[in-house]
Amino acid sequence: MLKTCAELSLDEIEQEVDGHLRDRRVGGALDAIRDAVDTVINHPRSVARVYASFRLDRLCERVALAVPEIMPAPVSHTGQGGGTVIVATELAAAGGHVEVIKDLIRLGDIPQPIDLFLTNNFERIDASTQQGHAALIGVPLGIAAGQGSGERLDSTMAFLRERRPDTLVLLVHNQDATGIVAGLACGARKVVFVHHGDHHLSLGVTCPSMVHVDLSNFAFCNCRQALGLTNNVFWPLTLSSTKAHRHGGAFMAEGHAVTCCVGRPEKFDDPRYRYQYLDLLGPMLRATGGRHLHIGQLSAGQLERIGQSLASHGVDGSRFTHLPWVDSVSRALIEQGVDLYMTSFPYGGGKAQVEAMATGLPVLIHQNYRSRFLSGIDLGYPGVLTWRDDKELGRVLQALTPELLSSHGQAARAHFERHHSEAALRRAMRASATSEQDVPALAVVHEDGLQAFLEDEDLFKVAVLDGRESNEEIAHLRQILAHQEAEMRVLRKKARFLGGVRYKLTTMLKS
Repeated sequence: MLKTCAELSLDEIEQEVDGHLRDRRVGGALDAIRDAVDTVINHPRSVARVYASFRLDRLCERVALAVPEIMPAPVSHTGQGGGTVIVATELAAAGGHVEVIKDLIRLGDIPQPIDLFLTNNFERIDASTQQGHAALIGVPLGIAAGQGSGERLDSTMAFLRERRPDTLVLLVHNQDATGIVAGLACGARKVVFVHHGDHHLSLGVTCPSMVHVDLSNFAFCNCRQALGLTNNVFWPLTLSSTKAHRHGGAFMAEGHAVTCCVGRPEKFDDPRYRYQYLDLLGPMLRATGGRHLHIGQLSAGQLERIGQSLASHGVDGSRFTHLPWVDSVSRALIEQGVDLYMTSFPYGGGKAQVEAMATGLPVLIHQNYRSRFLSGIDLGYPGVLTWRDDKELGRVLQALTPELLSSHGQAARAHFERHHSEAALRRAMRASATSEQDVPALAVVHEDGLQAFLEDEDLFKVAVLDGRESNEEIAHLRQILAHQEAEMRVLRKKARFLGGVRYKLTTMLKS
């Protein structure tokens, strides 16, 4: 049962993990670690504030040390050995996580052959769907079997012991303790931890036995400077050269700007955030006079809100196009005649932004007032277009011209070629270390934390009120319980009395 953050205690988690290991219940130990991370990452105040836990990582290492005894390896191996196994939690039809896997496989700079293995940490994947995703990637796929974390770790370790890879690449979800422990216990010559869930608490961030890879300059600098990692390396996000097409220079060919956003529903829908994408689309289209394209799944409720925003601002619904899925973001941007790529907000997406720059598209980034890490501004080219509030957004969109867009498009493509090309990624992967000079410079951002502070205060107020309501409910339930216990005491007395009367009557009848 998940606890609240207020109920979490690292000491108690450690005691629970140790207790499970003493009883040889590896699954219980894994669940205790996973549930703690789940609790934290689902708390909105932890986002872009809590990135790693030395103590939870040490617990993962402790579980890994116990694996050889509790889950001993077979005497003989028949697997081929060598090559690489990429371990992930699950695959999705779209998203930067899967695209990174595709890039690593496509570039061929990791030992061959390559297998993909899924831990199924959340016990929700459909095997046939996952096999379909893997077929598109072009690698063999294995999936952990069994019920519960212990059985899935046993299945994962059996696969890795049979496969005996030279290199193991971990691309697991933040809370996937099974994947992290398997990486620590597998015995591969090289274990690479790809730190892709870099806005939230992630397991494995501080494990020194693994090669720590950051996929963005801001994650690299945060891990190096704030978390004190000294050996983390930087592998830039990239794009296949076969998909990278230049825009051609004809901006605003329709007479008005065509804008586009890309991302999953949760990147846009945070009810506490002041600026709501779903509600701003009407004002945005009024400002541009053009069209807007959204690539990515949206719920029926989200589409309804967009429709309401358009209608309330007098914008014809035909000026909004929704593409739930595309096989190539960069190609869709070109085919749809997009003039300006707008990063998702409040939560930015790195991979799609890189694809936009690869096509030579200008980028407009929202400066998230909670944290620079949430906006993706550091991935942008020097002088990238930005906005802080809805008024500034309107001014930027109204001021767009073909000349301005062309200038920014050239800067975007140049930035991609220098820092995110396939050649740049290959150089980074082949380098023995990364210095801070090897990483693109961070943007100059002047933060104003007042709005974030006010939201925190409001959240705290709600939590206090919820706590009061919970306390009142608990007190009410205790009153009911006390009343029921009193009734039970009366009933017991009546039962004893009736039992005595029955005994006397039975004795009299027998005599």
